Amino acid sequence: MLNRTLAIALALAVLPLAGTASAKDAKMDGKPKLCKALKSIDPDNDGKLDLTEAKKAAEAAFDRINRDADKTLERKEFRGRVSKGDVQTADTDKDGTLDKAEYTAIVEKLFNAANKDRDGTLECKELKSSAGRAMMRLLRS
Repeated sequence: MLNRTLAIALALAVLPLAGTASAKDAKMDGKPKLCKALKSIDPDNDGKLDLTEAKKAAEAAFDRINRDADKTLERKEFRGRVSKGDVQTADTDKDGTLDKAEYTAIVEKLFNAANKDRDGTLECKELKSSAGRAMMRLLRS
């Protein structure tokens, strides 16, 4: 009887901590933030992002972050958004900058990498992948 009472008391003491940990984990995985960001760039509000929508959002993001309004993004403009490897791959003219076509090519590459089920759309759960998170960095304001 004492062991059962002790087990129940221990379970009741740990239960609130378990709820707190899962709420904290849910916030840390970025899902609410990614889902909210998805809604902001999903013009047809179907809860999914197709490649055309992603490219359109990338073009708009390119225009917003292109502070000097030239036709390319210099390193200082895309810093923190694009990995060095993606820049080297996408920078087809090897000038150290990204034009809009090169920038959207990175988005397409990351979109395809995040689209694990190959259905042509990304849902919130697919955005949680490393490719999905990287793509969303390119689409943010």
